Amino acid sequence: MIALKMRVGPTYTFSFWGISKFLDNINWKVKLSASTIDFNTFCGAPPVYMVVYTLKPEECDEDIDSEQKPDTRHLESRKSYLLRVAFWSSKKRPSEKKFRELTTPAGDGAVASATSKPEVNGLGWLTCCASRGG
Repeated sequence: MIALKMRVGPTYTFSFWGISKFLDNINWKVKLSASTIDFNTFCGAPPVYMVVYTLKPEECDEDIDSEQKPDTRHLESRKSYLLRVAFWSSKKRPSEKKFRELTTPAGDGAVASATSKPEVNGLGWLTCCASRGG
């Protein structure tokens, strides 16, 4: 990995193993030994977010003692997101309100109304991808 030089053009595939053997996304369950827990109990209602981020270095404060340990907390203000993906199971979908929030194009500032954009089965801006030609 150290020698890997990413460049524009090739397609890179990343796999995240870590705790994946304990997560059953399709059935919306977390598997712990012989028992299972509903994802909603484990981490709240859908969607669940998978994120990859880097931490910005802490800002230097001249008044802080130089022997003080560096701040290693994962504060929102120190995160630079590289990837943020919302996912859910077809068996446990997000509420309609949450789905609309997730599918509103960036920059609109508010949830799109049914009259502001064409809709196919309530999919709003996904119409281009969800509609079928005549």
